[in-house]
Amino acid sequence: MFTKDKITNHLTKKGKKTKSEKILNKSIKELQKSSKKQTKKLIQLSLILSSIIFKTRTIKNKKNKKQKTRIKPSFITNQNKRFSFAIKLIVTTANENYTSYFYNKLKDEFFSTAQFKNNVIKIKKDLEKQALKNKHVFKYYRWT
Repeated sequence: MFTKDKITNHLTKKGKKTKSEKILNKSIKELQKSSKKQTKKLIQLSLILSSIIFKTRTIKNKKNKKQKTRIKPSFITNQNKRFSFAIKLIVTTANENYTSYFYNKLKDEFFSTAQFKNNVIKIKKDLEKQALKNKHVFKYYRWT
């Protein structure tokens, strides 16, 4: 499962991949217990709903000594990068909740994102609004 490997890579901290695999397996088991849908489809749906097409980047001018920064919208063309950014959003929002064990928080994030009722979707909408505010800058696309 390609998405499982990607999620474990985003969960690893300080090179402890076995611990991240255990956390992911526990959260998948909890998802299986709590929902009637297939967990693979739930995770895929949550990743699709939280994937971002546009995002903003701050770019520094290296020529000037004052180093002015510009905010430019960028378009993410590669689908793997979109999904990795979606996984990062889900993991960071799961880290923000201080309720219980991390595998429960991760399960809740996947489940609520699949139901379109989560902070990840609000963050996604905010990032896309910021990128679309500067429509006049779209002629200077950053294709990433």
